[in-house]
Amino acid sequence: MFRPLPMQRLELLLLREHLPHAALALAESGAFQPDPASHAELDDPPGEGYRHLFHEARTRLDKILAHFELGPADLGATTEPHVITVSELEETNGELGVLWASCSEWQEDMREVEEERKSVDDLMTALDTFARLKVDLDQLHGRQPGNDRHFLNLRIGAVPKNHTRRLGEALGLAGHLLQVFQIRGPTAFVVVAGLSDGERVAQVESVLETAGFHAVEVPEEFVADGHTDAASIRARLLARQRDADAEWQRLHKLRRLDRAELRERLAGLAGVLALAGPWAGLSPLVGARGGLAMIHGWAPRDAIATIRTHLDARLPDAWVLSQRDPGFGERDITPVIMPRPVWLRSFTSLVRNFGVPRYGEIDPTAFFTLSFLLLFGMMFGDVGHGAVIAATGLWLWHRGGPGLAMLPILAGGASMLFGLLYGSIFGYEHLLPALWMSPMHDPILMMTLAAWLGIGFLSLTTLLNIANRLIDRDWPGALLAGNGLAGLVFYLGLVAVVTTALNGRPLPAWAIALLLGAPGLTFIARQWQRSEGGVGERIMITAIEAFETAMGYISGTLSFLRVAAFGLNHVALAIAVFTLADMLGDVGHWLMVIGGNIFILVLEGAIVAIQVLRLEYYEGFSRFFGGNGRAFRPLTLNPAPNPG
Repeated sequence: MFRPLPMQRLELLLLREHLPHAALALAESGAFQPDPASHAELDDPPGEGYRHLFHEARTRLDKILAHFELGPADLGATTEPHVITVSELEETNGELGVLWASCSEWQEDMREVEEERKSVDDLMTALDTFARLKVDLDQLHGRQPGNDRHFLNLRIGAVPKNHTRRLGEALGLAGHLLQVFQIRGPTAFVVVAGLSDGERVAQVESVLETAGFHAVEVPEEFVADGHTDAASIRARLLARQRDADAEWQRLHKLRRLDRAELRERLAGLAGVLALAGPWAGLSPLVGARGGLAMIHGWAPRDAIATIRTHLDARLPDAWVLSQRDPGFGERDITPVIMPRPVWLRSFTSLVRNFGVPRYGEIDPTAFFTLSFLLLFGMMFGDVGHGAVIAATGLWLWHRGGPGLAMLPILAGGASMLFGLLYGSIFGYEHLLPALWMSPMHDPILMMTLAAWLGIGFLSLTTLLNIANRLIDRDWPGALLAGNGLAGLVFYLGLVAVVTTALNGRPLPAWAIALLLGAPGLTFIARQWQRSEGGVGERIMITAIEAFETAMGYISGTLSFLRVAAFGLNHVALAIAVFTLADMLGDVGHWLMVIGGNIFILVLEGAIVAIQVLRLEYYEGFSRFFGGNGRAFRPLTLNPAPNPG
């Protein structure tokens, strides 16, 4: 649970011509992660043309599946496992090319239909605008300002609504009138009219440009057949809209028919690419020289026998496989498999958000899970709210299996447990007797418990950091650093000094010097040794680092007071809801109680979850968990999307 599965470094030696068979065998085992061969072993990369051909076919398949809205699970069974030759891959790629050409033609037709529908919608909107003018649109079409054939300078356009008053005043000075005929949101549609005098037209143009005026021209479609009344135009547009909708329906029906007809064929093509994928993915990592080839990689120790069985089935007596334990210097590149029970797996993704533990490093998932549940329950303790959260998890389990469902189930259970301890159910504190205490009735005890919880949390994370440093053989860091044993002794000594002083029995000076001075000088001396530069610079760096170490422990402890604050806040919100409910009638009372509980459950529940994650990540993981490990990703036959 806390340590990764033991891994082995593998080296497979075989003939170059057998590489595709070996790739298929390794993928069938599902337990081998390839690594690049060294450059010294690399002659000319085998399978380069095969790889490019595969990626082209894979890209086409992905586009086709996206076009038909299909996924791997929709395609059913794949082809019987066998080595895919270049000719078979070329044939598959050719078929996919034909299919993709057909899909592209459909998409182009659909694009034209969508453009037509949008064009009609835009024209309908424009018609609504021009119809308010109640003039013959043919008289407006094609008229340009300043045209010598017309004595009237007429402009139709849009300006920001808040500019209309000042624009009207400015146009009046130029002998023009402004009339607003429609307002849509922040935009006003206006008519500007005046005599077509050259000097005045130039002045009007300048004023309109300053006001952000955008001309609105009468569309050609409105005067196409001489019938320029709004009713005739609308009838023409509605006919175009019906035609476009009918074509849209026809194209979608055609795609549904093609999808049903081609599903089996696509399943076969996807199966071919699934079998070709292992060799296409492995080929750039293979070292080859002459007729021999070498494959390097990693596998769990318990899976070596399975790998040998699959190699024997594909290449009987035509390969040599050697294995060894990872070297100490290879821990950063060794892939990690962390065995976890079902109830922990839903928390794995939250740990992965921070990173992956290195090979040999302590897996923080169990620590994270238990502390997450403790903090969440303490901050959001309520039997009713916890039951709703747990019920949501059970519903998710019913819909898709345990997966992420265990997270709300366990979090809801923790909330219910603390709800029993607090005596709270949907905010009511008089229905259940508290098995322990009510946070609002004893806030000082709540704050004290939160502080001690923080002390225990920080002490445990420091111990985990010490353990990881020892695993890394970093003895000075484990024993002498501020986040090592010296820092832990300093922190616990500081806790002892403060608690005894608060209890009225302060420690003697020699005890304080021993508890704080000795470990403090230890990590200060280590920091002095590690710092570089002149004496003054080293003094400054050492002082800052020592101060940061001390303040990190103090601020981290105080940060856990939010646990008590949110526990009290939960009760305070419930009191506020019931106070408002008591001010209403019977129906209003229960509506407020129900609505208030939903508000508390959704909003406060989400905030509490975020605060717990903050404590875990910043006060926990950042102290002991590097998260720069390498997850185990074996070669498989799973037809994943194109990696290229």
